[in-house]
Formats: sequence, C-alpha cells, structure tokens
Amino acid sequence: AASPRSRLTVDPESEPQYATTPLRWLVLAAAATLNFSSAMNWVTFVAIADHTEVYFQQTSFNVNMLSLVFMIASLVTGLFWAWLLDTLGLGLGLWLGVWLNFIGAVVRLLATIHPMVVPGGEDDEYYGHFWVLIIGQVLCALSNPISLYSPAKVADTWFPQNRRALANMIASMANPVGIAAGMIVPPAVVTGGTDMPKTFSKLLIFLSIISAISVLLTLPVCRNKPTIPPSPSGDDKKNTKLPFLKGLKQLLRNRPFLFMAAMWSIGIGTFNVFITLMEQMLCPYGYTDKFTGICGGAMSLTGLVGAMVASIYVDKTKNFVPTLKTFYALAMLTMLGYLMVSYHPHQNAAVLVLLCLFGFFGYGLLPLMIELAVETSYPVNTATAAGVLWMCGQLAGVILVLVSQQPIFERELSTVQKEVAQCNAQANPKDLTYAGLFIATLGSLMTSVFVSFFRTSYKRLHNERYATLKDQGGNVPPLQVHY
Repeated sequence: AASPRSRLTVDPESEPQYATTPLRWLVLAAAATLNFSSAMNWVTFVAIADHTEVYFQQTSFNVNMLSLVFMIASLVTGLFWAWLLDTLGLGLGLWLGVWLNFIGAVVRLLATIHPMVVPGGEDDEYYGHFWVLIIGQVLCALSNPISLYSPAKVADTWFPQNRRALANMIASMANPVGIAAGMIVPPAVVTGGTDMPKTFSKLLIFLSIISAISVLLTLPVCRNKPTIPPSPSGDDKKNTKLPFLKGLKQLLRNRPFLFMAAMWSIGIGTFNVFITLMEQMLCPYGYTDKFTGICGGAMSLTGLVGAMVASIYVDKTKNFVPTLKTFYALAMLTMLGYLMVSYHPHQNAAVLVLLCLFGFFGYGLLPLMIELAVETSYPVNTATAAGVLWMCGQLAGVILVLVSQQPIFERELSTVQKEVAQCNAQANPKDLTYAGLFIATLGSLMTSVFVSFFRTSYKRLHNERYATLKDQGGNVPPLQVHY
C-alpha cells in the first residue's frame, strides 16, 4: 500500500515543498454538508410561515424569530467561533458544529410530540410546543457561525492558490442549495387542516436525518490541517498571520475591509429580509406557499451557477474587484425589478425569472466577497476576517428584519388583495409593500457608493508571490491597488 506522502499531488504552480492531498475533498465535503444542513434548518419555516402561525398559535413576529435566532446567535457567538477556528483548529470546529446542529434538529422534532407538552389546556399545549421548537432552533443556530466561517478556512488550509476561490465557492454555496431545499421541501410536505401535526412531524424527521448525515460525513475527517501545506499561506513556517486579538485590532484599522464590511452588511441584511419575509410579502398578491418555495429554491440554485461561473473566472484572472462590482450592481437591479413586478398579482413567470437572476448575481458575489476580504485583510487569519464579515451581515439582518416589521411599514390588506391573497386567513396577513421599498432604497444607495468608490490591494496573493520570488532570487513587484 502506498504511504500517505506518496499519494500527495504536487501543485504545479508552487514549489516542491507544497503539495495537495485527496483528503482535501473529503474535508471540503464535510464543511459543505454542514453548511447545507444548517441552511435548511434556518429557513425551515419561512415558506410555511402561515401554517406555522396557526399550528403553534403564534404571531407572525414570533414565527419570524425562528429565522432571526440564527442571526442573533452569529452576533453573540461569532467571535468565539472565529477564535476557536483560528486558535484550536478547523477539525474541532467542524466536530462541534455538526453535533450542535444535529442535537438541535432532534429537539425541534420533539416539539411535535404531544407528551412533551406542558399540561394546562389546549392553549398551553400549543405554547409548550413552540418553546421546545425555539430551544431546538437556538441549538441549530449556535452551529451556524461554524458553517459560515469554515469555507474560507478550508480553502486557505487545504487548497492551493489556483483552487481557493473554487473551494470556497463549493463549501459556501452549499448554503444557498440548503436554502433552496429548505424553501421547496416544507411547502410540499406540510399541509393545512387535520393533517397539519403529522406533516410537521414528517418534515422535522426528514431534517433530523439530514443533520445526522452531516455528523457521519464529518467524523472521519476531523483534522486541523494537511501533513504538507498546499501553498505559502498555509505553511505555518512561512506565513505571518496574526494572533486573534491582534488580527481584530488590525481589521478595525483596515479601511478597505471596513468599507467591504459595510457593503456586505447591507447586502446580507437585504437578503435576510427577503428570505425571512418572502412568503408574507408575496401571499397578499396571490402567490401561494408552494410558489414561494419554488422561487426561493430556484433563486438559490441559479445562485450556485452564478457563484461557480464567478469563482472559476476569478481563480484564473484574479480580477476580484471588477467582478464583485459587476455582480453587486446587477444583483441590485434585478432585485428592484422583482419588487416592482411582484406588487402586481399573478405575475408568476416574471417574478420567478427576476428572482433567478437576483440569485445568480446576488449569491454569486458571496464567495467572491469572502475571498476578497481575506485578500484585503491579510495577514489576519481567514476565520477571523470571515467571521467579522458575517457578524456585520447578521447584525444588519437582525436590524432590517425587525425594522421591516414595524407598524410604519405594515398596512391592512386592501379589498383587491383580500380577493386574491393566498395566505392562511387565520394568520392575519399584512401588506409589507413599504418594507420592500425601504430595503430597496437603502440597497440602491449603498450599491452606488460601493461601485463608485471601493478599491483595495490583494495582500495575500502579493505575499505568496513575494515568498516564491524571494526563494528564487527574483525581484518583488510593488503592491498594486485594484479598482
């Protein structure tokens, strides 16, 4: 049998002391599976918000909290998970992430079992179910930062520089694929009427199985790093990455990174509003839960294609900034088109096409933004940079989702809307048109600022070229600024 070293493949673009191993694909699959499962658990109740309100006897605000707890958990625990990944290693982080995600999924399932209910009458029964559900959702949410931060860490630790953007894309885009499944499956499984309790149980059993598969795939590959590094940035002997606290301080002084964090925050915040409130925004205009689920799923799947196209292109050209600006601008334009069309009843085809385009450009920029943040913030550790970026986005998401549900943005359904609405009547639906217009205005303003003024340097790539040329005795080129 061949030794592990003999199975290593030397990267043709690096020096002989850098090599790649097939195990990197198993580590990438483990991170991607966790991201997929975590995303499904996040959006489980988004496309069936009206049925969830009725079954658990809760307000729309409480049901939306099932999504918001994921954002809040990232804010509360994000720095801890970033520290753990950068200090204690990727393997431990993935192991803790998959188990928290699995335990939370099982607790959510218990919320549909009647013996778990606090006694005291029918109303207490529903409320008892809901708080068990919240506990399970919080446990799932605690694993979410690991699933979001680990792709950049996997790419930097296990892959050579000409495959990092692609590796980051694969692990990162498992998240929108999970969102797609989480938007399509629940409306197909959960039905109203007397079968609602059984269908909720079936849905949560299925999601528990997905979480269990994530555990099984992760356990065999819980390793912090490969035996031989794939590139200079993954070489502990040559990289100059900063300790966690020093890295945080440097991020706060890094103007391009702070600019990116602001743009990322508005982008992720806008996305979180549309995902969390999509069913509540569409149903007053005659769009069914199943159509909402199809839209969310199609948007995520086209986003996977967009991310793949952008990542392959950037891996070859390293044109991070021009590509990112193009995708950001086109994502905002298609979002505006979607809003204008969705406010007219029964425009199913146009709504679906525009959401697919929004997904292609909007999701496509996510792995690019994370990779560029790592380039811009080098020598800060990858999990620290990605973690701070995601925390800023989740903070904006919490604020914008809460603001969008304020009375100033809610209206009672008009007579025409009541005639065409596909909402569960017991859920007391509201017209959220003003909320959508507010988010669109904010997003348009920030997009204009980003496209016009953002510039940065690719510090990690420059450092790797410096390390190679220094060893070869060549001249080191100056650090360039990209617009």
